[in-house]
Amino acid sequence: MKASIHKAQRVYVFWVEDGNSRRFPVFRGSTYALLELPTDYCGMVIRKGESEHVSEAAMRTRRDNAVIAAHELHIYLSEKQLPIAEMNDNHLLEFRDWCWKRAMKRPQYRGNQSVAKETTNIRLKEVYELLAWAQGQGRIPSGTIGPVRCGITSTLPVVGLSGLDSDEKELKKYPRIYTRTGRASRLGRVQYRATDDDIAALEDYLEDAGSAADQRLITLIVRIISDTAWRVGSVASLQIHQFARKELAKAEARHATAFDVAPPDQKYGFSKSFSLSWAITYDIANYIEIDRETIIKNTGVNRKLLEGRIFLNPTSGLPFNYHSLSDRIAKRFRNVGAGKGAGAHGVRRKTGTRIAREEIEFRRKHGLSMQREDVVDAIAQRLGQNSKTAYQFYVEANAMMSGYTVESEQRDQLEACRNEIAALRAKLSELQRQKPSKKR
Repeated sequence: MKASIHKAQRVYVFWVEDGNSRRFPVFRGSTYALLELPTDYCGMVIRKGESEHVSEAAMRTRRDNAVIAAHELHIYLSEKQLPIAEMNDNHLLEFRDWCWKRAMKRPQYRGNQSVAKETTNIRLKEVYELLAWAQGQGRIPSGTIGPVRCGITSTLPVVGLSGLDSDEKELKKYPRIYTRTGRASRLGRVQYRATDDDIAALEDYLEDAGSAADQRLITLIVRIISDTAWRVGSVASLQIHQFARKELAKAEARHATAFDVAPPDQKYGFSKSFSLSWAITYDIANYIEIDRETIIKNTGVNRKLLEGRIFLNPTSGLPFNYHSLSDRIAKRFRNVGAGKGAGAHGVRRKTGTRIAREEIEFRRKHGLSMQREDVVDAIAQRLGQNSKTAYQFYVEANAMMSGYTVESEQRDQLEACRNEIAALRAKLSELQRQKPSKKR
């Protein structure tokens, strides 16, 4: 190591083999003294993987994640001259940002903050696991990590013991990880996209099962997302004043071809306006005046608690939040047998892909720039996005540039409809011929 690095920062990892040719890491400090805690933790991770008969690749990933996280943690502790048992939530937050800055200095992460944050989250989760294991083994004092009144807040020590499903949620176990890293939007990821058949099956299911109010609620929200590609949180944040009849009348007086709305809750704190079709706009206005008022009347909820929100839970009368609305839609999609990961965001991906394809086709027809940056910026503007590094929508649309276009798809759909109409007419004609004539 460079001489400029303080001696206290030196943490070494040596590898030794046992009699079965298995490699185990051994951690040593600046004076080569054995660091027992990280050494024993990584040994436990390796032995646990072997007992579960995981694949060689999975074992390598588990081992490397544990070794790198433990190594970085002890470098941080050495720099701060901080005993591991004295760590608290603020230290973990500082450690997280410290890891991210180190990651951003590496060539593979330069210019890609989201990927660096995801890598940092892997390290931080492993540190939570290490601390929970150490406390369970009596290697650090009880009360170091736990759900309440502990230096480090986490449900990890009580997962499986409390009987609460909520304790197993990621943000309950690892509260200080980065959120909204854009992981699911990165290039090359295979993600669920709703299909026309999925949406048709959902509408049929809602028509036959559940209440009419639930049918109108879910159908309307899916239509909004299909039209705009908004996030569920943005839809849930819509306010009744935005769709007041006087606002609609003003837009009509201007002969507007669509109704512009700025959802109060947007990613990165944006306040961008987007165009809604008039059909959906009036459906929302009608929903406010009929369904929303019915829910308020049936539940007796205090209007002061509604914060002007449009979409209310039919049972409690309180406004839906992002999670409750997402879960409600995802459950309905699962009930119709949609693919893994189906839900509101799958509808958004479907719409985003369509928008990307339309944008590329439009630019090709009009001789506009097809440089990746220009196309991505245009798609980002239509989708209300800020990221310029994560466009699976663009990648898919770009692959279609020399092949199947939007117009081609529409022509095929039109031809299919014509064939279906012709078949139905032939069947109707046959039924009419078989119908017995009435005797006079």
